Amino acid sequence: MECQDNWDMTNAVIINFHANPAMQIALDVIRAFNPEYKRVPAGASYTFAPVSLAVPVSADTVTVSGLVAGFAYSLNYNPLYSGLSANGSQDVVTNLAVPYVATIYPERPVYDQGSSVNIGGSMHDVWGNVLSTFPVVVSIRNNGYTRVLTTTTDGNGAYSVAFTPASGEAGVYDMGVRHPDIVGEAATSSFTIVGFGLSYSNYSVSMRQGSSYSFDVTLKNNGGSALAGLTYSVENVSGSGITVSVPQNMPQTLAAGSQQKITLTCAAAASATSAAFNFKVTDINGFTRNMLVTVTAVAPQVVPQVTPQLFSMGITAGDVKT
Repeated sequence: MECQDNWDMTNAVIINFHANPAMQIALDVIRAFNPEYKRVPAGASYTFAPVSLAVPVSADTVTVSGLVAGFAYSLNYNPLYSGLSANGSQDVVTNLAVPYVATIYPERPVYDQGSSVNIGGSMHDVWGNVLSTFPVVVSIRNNGYTRVLTTTTDGNGAYSVAFTPASGEAGVYDMGVRHPDIVGEAATSSFTIVGFGLSYSNYSVSMRQGSSYSFDVTLKNNGGSALAGLTYSVENVSGSGITVSVPQNMPQTLAAGSQQKITLTCAAAASATSAAFNFKVTDINGFTRNMLVTVTAVAPQVVPQVTPQLFSMGITAGDVKT
């Protein structure tokens, strides 16, 4: 098989054209400069290893040609050569692989759950020239899944896409950018979506005036990174005479995939009627989860009791006992 310089030979299938006993083929591959001998049984075929040669950058179309010759019988002993040969050619359209330099970055490194993520970057050639209307593929990966966004650069070589995660998504996301026809990402980056929540969105309490009542709320971290800088607070929304308090020295961190029990205590004055509160948990990024607590205080009920409830005594006719 012979190839001219600067042509790209992929692979070739050589078929034994004769039903004679197996013949041996002497193959001189231009890449190796050494003969390669292959035995092809009658009626069988053989695929040669790929031959990769340089393709001229300026060539829109190249002609790939192949020649197989040098058929011989009994090559190892007193060979008998045949004048048979086989050749073929094909025109192949080339794709220009433009050398380029890319950047990719999220608008910010950390996002709250449910937020849209804005991703941007730029494309230039290796000499710093702007690549405008350049096709761009942005890949976003998380937990083994990849989502792809496509766009083109503007007149300044810049591009931007918006990634909208599904409801409830959270974790660390890797992303990369490339030209759609070129394998391998030219630049990579990452961002984090914080995911945490309370077990209730609202909670109602009915209690007696002048008493207290406690209940538990669970804080869950369903994201891929630890929560840090946690603060807990209660704000009065309406009403008076009732308080809701959070335990002191609550932990300020929560590992990924973990949960923390929070005990809230309501206390009502003797004359209190109702009140509403907003319980808030805020992380180091300023992301907040809220729970509305509604408290109703009722007057204590007076329930008379007789003790003992059952008694017995003996009495004779004509006696009076108190």
